[in-house]
Amino acid sequence: DASSESSAILTVNGGTIQGYAYGISGNGNRHGTQVTVNGGTITASNSDGVAIYQPQDGELTINGGNIKSANTAIEIRSGSLTVTGGMISGGMNEPLVNANSNGATTTNTGIAIAQHTTKKPINVRITGGNITGGAAVYESNPQNNDEDCSVSVSMENVTLSGNVKSTGFGNVTMDTVTVDGNVTKADSTTGELVILN
Repeated sequence: DASSESSAILTVNGGTIQGYAYGISGNGNRHGTQVTVNGGTITASNSDGVAIYQPQDGELTINGGNIKSANTAIEIRSGSLTVTGGMISGGMNEPLVNANSNGATTTNTGIAIAQHTTKKPINVRITGGNITGGAAVYESNPQNNDEDCSVSVSMENVTLSGNVKSTGFGNVTMDTVTVDGNVTKADSTTGELVILN
């Protein structure tokens, strides 16, 4: 219920959650959610599916478990994401981003950060876990939102298998991060991707 003032809370400690398009999905009009994954398996069976999709302004915490998809494992479009552990794996083909006002935007990615049309802040902090994909982490701006919309991504003491891409305006920082792939950031003037490693 989008009009409800109560928080929706989900904690996963084990077992398997499998959906078709999404394993776990929020609603872009239903904010204040709290989702915590400590164990178990979260997956989407559709080849274009996303294991965990968060369009709403909520809190998503991954402490463990196996979050996997042949496409994208996690896409956050609003709110916060904290990763301290777990196996997060997306497809290994070339990652692509397309605008979408009502669904996911990013393919072949471990963790996708793509601000929604709602322009709500995003804060991502990754301090652990095993993250793989054509892009292990991909920050983008598919809706062409203004740069004053806050997006922050920090990664520290983590190993990533796949490229790290930032084509949006987000503030992306890396400290003691091992990347098996390229790290690219869009030039603020030309928009062309610059390889940083």
